[in-house]
Amino acid sequence: MPKRSTASSAAEPSPLPVPVCEALGLASVRQLSELFHSECAALGGRKLHSHFEQWLWSARAGVSEECAPVIPHPPAAEASTALRRKLVCAGMSEEAALAATAALEQRAKALAGRLACARAAAGPQQAASEVRLSGSGSGGTVTLSCGSESVVCKRSHLEKLRALLRSGDAGDAAAASGERLFERRAYCVLARVLALQGGEPRAGGMQAAVGYRVFDALARHHGAAFELFASPLNARFSSFCSAAPDVDRAFGSVGSFFSPSLDPLLASGAFQANPPYDPPLVAAMGERMHALLASADARRDALTFIVIIPHWQDKPCWRALEQSCRCSAHLRLPQAEHGFFEGGQHYRPALWRAANHDTSLFFLQSAAAPRPSEASLAALRTAFRAAPSALEPPIGGAELRPRLRPPSEAKGAKVRRRAEGGGAPVEAPLSAKRAALLSRPMAELLAGTSGKQRRQARKRLKERKRKAMITDPNAKEKCVMSV
Repeated sequence: MPKRSTASSAAEPSPLPVPVCEALGLASVRQLSELFHSECAALGGRKLHSHFEQWLWSARAGVSEECAPVIPHPPAAEASTALRRKLVCAGMSEEAALAATAALEQRAKALAGRLACARAAAGPQQAASEVRLSGSGSGGTVTLSCGSESVVCKRSHLEKLRALLRSGDAGDAAAASGERLFERRAYCVLARVLALQGGEPRAGGMQAAVGYRVFDALARHHGAAFELFASPLNARFSSFCSAAPDVDRAFGSVGSFFSPSLDPLLASGAFQANPPYDPPLVAAMGERMHALLASADARRDALTFIVIIPHWQDKPCWRALEQSCRCSAHLRLPQAEHGFFEGGQHYRPALWRAANHDTSLFFLQSAAAPRPSEASLAALRTAFRAAPSALEPPIGGAELRPRLRPPSEAKGAKVRRRAEGGGAPVEAPLSAKRAALLSRPMAELLAGTSGKQRRQARKRLKERKRKAMITDPNAKEKCVMSV
């Protein structure tokens, strides 16, 4: 699992937070949002914030920066084209739609320039700007303010940030003892997340996350204990990639997935990717993954990307993943059988929401990577049905990762553990319950059942035996299935 104490992170300590710049970024994106609501009112008032968030993420696909910009400039051409198409479909003329997108681009240019100047001029005085934390609101929330811009956070998520900061490198662990510095760092993370979703609390659909049981199943069965698209507020593990590493680094971010500096870290292993659901961004992600997989094949390394996106059969980015020669498995989850953490889980009353679409899981793998089994895919389906009841603390992930065996031993490998004090490996003993089950005759287990039930029971018992990996000389006698 990638660690925070890599060479790059040691050479580049977490920068000091500058709350006034994050407050300015939040105010700027809200000004752009007001213009969007005015120019694009034809799209309908109830979901305008969602359209704005979608446009922001699409526009960022054309900006090559280490951190996703709050105000994208220049916006990707595809973003403006898609917005004009939406406006025309909503009844606006071509000329009016073109004028609306031009006005957005012009305002984005001015706001991005102002924000860039403020960041360039920021010094120790700005970094020491005061962040005010005010009491508990409804649902155990607190408000952090810098100037006129405020953000809201549940106390539970604030404690999660504190835990992530304490688990960082030595410098950040020491800094965690300073409450005011922690509050400034927390404000910067919260303000950036809100700005990236358009400054609107009702938005945040692009920041949704899968449940804890899914993360744990991916780690246990596939070794994927690292997220490529996360934030300190929705991350399951204590290290991850994020869109804002400049403010997230102190809380565990190792950088942006799209950063070339992370190529060595992504050279082998297994990684989970649940990106913002924006087609241009998903397409760019797929291209980068395929380049990394090609490099892994050249080195004969095992590399796996597990991608979670909507079941977009009509989108080119979805078809590119589904038809890829690197796709070893595709799991489709019906809408009614799974859900996600809310994008605004850190301030909304509910942590969880039901899915509003079918979801696809793609396994993109190099030739040397072990393929997912039917049992592991079934475990993932089950994990997706489990809704969390409370926020859990972040974990390192190492305790969930399986011990990977060489490919030559993968098939029919025996479960072994080393004797105390070293020496030759010894066989792992069966539990008494499992040994008793496997020793019983099949006829006894199936007494009084129908033919279909007997076939299902045989299948279940066969799978249990396979998982048990019995290796002693009498194994065949113990596992005889007599009817």
